[in-house]
Amino acid sequence: MTERKKYDAVFAGCSLTSLAAAAALAKRGRSVLVLAETEVHFPSPLFRFAQGPLLYLGFEEGGAMEGFFSELPLPIPSLRKEGFLFKRVLPFLQIVQSQHRIDLSSQNEEYLDELKREFGPQLQKIKSFFQEIEKETPALAPYLGRFSQVEIHGVVDRLGAWKQKFDFQRAVQSYNKKPATEFLAPFAFDEEFLEYLDLQALFAFRRPLTDISTYDLILLTWSLSKGGVRMVGGASTLISFFVKLIKGWGGEVVGDKTVTQVETKGKRIDEVVLEDGTRIPTKHLILVQPPPNSPVHFCFTLRNEWIPTPMKESLLMTWGEEIPADVEDLLVLRLSLPEEEEGFAAGVRGLVVTALFRPGVEVTADRIEAVRKRVLDRLQWLMPFSKSQIEAVSGTVGKRELPSSLETLRTEWRGKSREISKGTWSFLQPKDLRNVILLKDDLSDHLAWGSSFLAGTSLAQTVEQGL
Repeated sequence: MTERKKYDAVFAGCSLTSLAAAAALAKRGRSVLVLAETEVHFPSPLFRFAQGPLLYLGFEEGGAMEGFFSELPLPIPSLRKEGFLFKRVLPFLQIVQSQHRIDLSSQNEEYLDELKREFGPQLQKIKSFFQEIEKETPALAPYLGRFSQVEIHGVVDRLGAWKQKFDFQRAVQSYNKKPATEFLAPFAFDEEFLEYLDLQALFAFRRPLTDISTYDLILLTWSLSKGGVRMVGGASTLISFFVKLIKGWGGEVVGDKTVTQVETKGKRIDEVVLEDGTRIPTKHLILVQPPPNSPVHFCFTLRNEWIPTPMKESLLMTWGEEIPADVEDLLVLRLSLPEEEEGFAAGVRGLVVTALFRPGVEVTADRIEAVRKRVLDRLQWLMPFSKSQIEAVSGTVGKRELPSSLETLRTEWRGKSREISKGTWSFLQPKDLRNVILLKDDLSDHLAWGSSFLAGTSLAQTVEQGL
């Protein structure tokens, strides 16, 4: 990091989207600086397996990930040499409610059989719901998770591509204005099925069903139909790979540095000021906004024989009848895969359980301990007689907070922002600052990993257009 050097882009915060954008800009010869907060680590190398099931969206052949690295250009085998692997999982996710256990599958007939078994009286309504989703996806499907939508060979093709993209963006804007609950209302689902959808919304967006849009609902339902993958080696493998790419192409990544204030000239930010007083001139500032919820990860080990046969490697479940006051009604469980069990004793599996504190809740040691006890009770319900056999390793909080001064600016900027739509994703830009971009509440680790490559590409293009 060089004081007085004027960077083309400074990224305040670290996410897959911001890292992908920084890598794309660095590859094109732009000067970039990524200010990455301290990474949250699991307490033991035994727990470096994937942080959860990932939807296949963006990872498929010809999808966003493949297109992104082809454009850099960088072959996928280079990623594999760095240890980045993922495997298709089928069924890739299991949802457990008090009265229901459903395996999510990309095989439509198998999935409908699961829903028929658990929600038989509502099956016709469910089929109608899926049919309505299918009617809405043709205009969106060519874009969702895809890197290149059309090949352009002349004026007619260019006009056609422009109209297709315009229609897509107009459809997205329309769907985003309509709450998901409004789309669902005509089906008159009962509370149990709505709870089932609510678990999926919390998992994918960290927001309940009542807080997502119709576009979110379409994206989620369509993505679930594609199945899922499981990352081997952990998310940190891909993140560390991006850091190497950025540095290898002349960019800079600095940890434990945060922006505390900004200096403006007219309608542009001219400098950012770090907590140690360092002044960094920049042409663009990209602020990665932390998600509103604070996840807490509890790490356990247990013997294989205490894991019930129906239990899958990735599982979503509710808290049951009594939901702790401070957390969302969602628990995400991840068992280690066989290839990730090196280091564990023979016959022992690793288990990570993630809970989400509600927005605005102060996460204290007492609250974490109270949630840990309730997690053990819930595991006892899921795996009878396992409580005395589970070894608690520790809990870590994945909380990312902005400095108070930057949080004040962020709140001010959000209140005076306009959306910049770029393909599948859109970003926020304060109306009074032409070179600031706010990444809307950080994309879900689960839903958006594949499509974050698209978002990163769009973000890099937006920055370059403003240089």
